[in-house]
Amino acid sequence: IVTSHTPLIFTSNDGGVMPAGVLCVSVYLEGQLTDVLGTSSASLYFEAKSFVPETLPDGNPTGDGVRMVSWQAMDRVANVEAMKSMQVTLDNTAPEAAITVPTDGGRIKGNQPIMGTATDDHFDFYSLSYAVTGTSSYIAIDPVGIFNSQVAGGDLARWAASRVPRGNYTLRLLVEDVVRNVTEVTVNLVKGGKAGNLNGFPVFSF
Repeated sequence: IVTSHTPLIFTSNDGGVMPAGVLCVSVYLEGQLTDVLGTSSASLYFEAKSFVPETLPDGNPTGDGVRMVSWQAMDRVANVEAMKSMQVTLDNTAPEAAITVPTDGGRIKGNQPIMGTATDDHFDFYSLSYAVTGTSSYIAIDPVGIFNSQVAGGDLARWAASRVPRGNYTLRLLVEDVVRNVTEVTVNLVKGGKAGNLNGFPVFSF
């Protein structure tokens, strides 16, 4: 499983009785040439990286799913190796993430339930954390802070909100898949206090 940011490493070695040095490695996706990895010197060994593009040379989106990557090396006297291929699963889609309880601008208290969605076709984990609104120092809502089972419209966790002082907080949900596509969602919350409004934004007094 790869994304369009996952490097594919290609190597070529032009040894044998009459070595001429590697000229290039041509890379194809679904039969279309997408990259030519060239060398600046007549090296007998060559290594370079390429990527699965998000758009094919014909202008069409590559799209997620099983894709065929092929490659072929050529030496400096135009000897060409037989084409080699392998299948990869391309995943450029970010996970689905949502917090439905508590709602944005809502109040928290006690053993606060957190509900929502954390899913992906290649799901790895989700995490929940909170910070004082306006700061970036997030704290995991439990000692581990990592959850390894995906959730579709259900219970994500319980937050011991009784342990935090009154104030304004931002709750953050991060969902990550196995190839490091990440989705982040946040809701702004309050513990205690009285709600007000300033220039169209909710504020709270304590």
